[in-house]
This record gives sequence, structure tokens and C-alpha cells, in this order.
Amino acid sequence: MANDPQYEDQVIRRVLAICLRDEDTDAAANPPVVCLQGLAEELKGEKAPLMLNKDTIDRAIMARLLDAPEQYPQWPLHYLIGCYGRATAEIRGLSTLKDKDAASRIQLNLQYCKELIASNAGLLLTMSDSLFPQPAEALTQGPLQLLDGISSSDSSLPAGFLEDLISRIEQDDLPDLMITLIRDGINKKLLQTSPLGEYSALLTALHRLTSIKPVSRALTHSTQWLGSQRAAPQLADNGRQVLSATLLGPAFALTVVPDPLWTNANRPQPSVGEQCFSDYQNRRPGDLMASMQSLRMTMSSVVDSLHNICMNFLRNQ
Repeated sequence: MANDPQYEDQVIRRVLAICLRDEDTDAAANPPVVCLQGLAEELKGEKAPLMLNKDTIDRAIMARLLDAPEQYPQWPLHYLIGCYGRATAEIRGLSTLKDKDAASRIQLNLQYCKELIASNAGLLLTMSDSLFPQPAEALTQGPLQLLDGISSSDSSLPAGFLEDLISRIEQDDLPDLMITLIRDGINKKLLQTSPLGEYSALLTALHRLTSIKPVSRALTHSTQWLGSQRAAPQLADNGRQVLSATLLGPAFALTVVPDPLWTNANRPQPSVGEQCFSDYQNRRPGDLMASMQSLRMTMSSVVDSLHNICMNFLRNQ
């Protein structure tokens, strides 16, 4: 069975959530199965069987992205991330096949499929305005579409996806993509977040990115690493300038002490004062000490995370 071309066709169709016949379309599936009518017509014209294999995977992915359904519940990037995860799951499932030669061949084809998925995800992020159709909101988000996946404690990015994606992005495009993700995504949220919020999750995202050697090298060689040339002469004399102008400055800006320059509009949330020290005049000293001890533990964890991020840069140079 595993050596049957139909079996390989079924595996690829499950991974890409596509079909080549209208009767196999399934809008109720998760994710919905889409019929690639254009590719089916091409294969008929070539007198080729309506089945997917290694030779047609690339064409299938391109056809699916170029003719994406308007009401599809996933953005194209999220669709590709899901495909990558399903390919990984199918590879794990091959261990149960008795025909080891067939399992090895299908595994190689699925690895090739994962490479194509990562390559097309890179194209989506670096050529989003000209190659594949995307919803307006997805275009606006750009690289920030990755943020939830890398900052989640139970990452929604399949194992290996981020590394494969980065390895397939042109080196000239990598710095701008990563700087956008960090400056406009992670840093912006860091400045809005107190230690009682998702600060640790955001540092986890930063640590995950900087642990990848091409990323950490691209960041340190970027002109954004120490901020603009105009701001550089002031950095030694102005601590606030370091925090605001440098690429990693916002990650080191965390404090539990109110800043006199904070306003209601830019005060990090949740408020440490309101949650830990409200009505402090009428509270038991033991309660206040417990709040302070909790904050010390939180800040200790943040310091450890920042240390690990800095070590990533040192190791990867």
C-alpha cells in the first residue's frame, strides 16, 4: 500500500489540504480542502494522472497560493505553517509502515515538501506586495504575523519551521525582516508591558530569534543595532537614548518603579502599583512583603532571560 502512488498522493493532499477533483473538496474540514482546478486541467493537458507526487508538489503549492480562496479561514502564511506541521506529523507516522523502502522514499518527498513550504513562506514575507495575493490585514502585518507563534509558551510554530524559514530567506532581506519583527513587534509590546504582563513571553520570542546564528549576526551588523548615526554620539551621555534608540534597548527598559515621564497613555500595563501596592496604608506588612518578594522573583527571571539573550549574540558571532 505504501508503495502505491495513490498512497503518496493521499499523504501530499492531506499535508497541503488540497485535491484535484471537485468531489473531494471539503469546506467543513479543518483546514478546508481546496480543489486546484487549474492544476488539474494542466495535468489533463499533459495526459498525466490526477495524482500528486514529488514532481508536482512545487506546482501544487504555487497554484494553491496564487489562487487562494477569498473566504479561507487562514492567512496564506498561517496556511503554510499548518502545512509544515502536517508534513512533520506525516513523517512521524511513517514509522508504522512495514515497507521501510517506501517509508524512506515518502519521507524524503515530505522533507522536500517542507523545504518548499519554508521557501514560499519566505517569499510571502519578503515579496508580499507582488507575488501572492493576501488579505489587506496580512499585508499590513507583514513579518509581524510570526510574532504570536514565537512568543507563545506552547509555540504555534512547528518544530524546525523558524530555522528552515530563515535559512531560505535571502541574506539581503533577512536584516530588514528581523528588525521589523523586533522593532515594530516585540519592542513595541515590551514598552507597553509591565513585569506582571507578557514580558517573559516577549523575551522568550527574542531569545528564540537570537539563538539562530544568521539572525543574531544580521542584527549586530545592521545599522539599526546602535540606532541612527545622529543618535549615536548621545548614547554615552543619555541613558534614555540608549533605551529608545538601540535595537535591544526596550528589552532592558523594564522597571517596577514608576517613571516620571510616564503618562496614562504610555504607562506599562498591568500597573504594578495598582495590583501590588494599592491601598498600601491599610494593608498588612506581610501582604506587602509577599508582593515585593513576587516582584523580585519576576525580575530575577527577566534578568536571566536578558543574560541568555546576550549570550546568544556572543556565541553566534
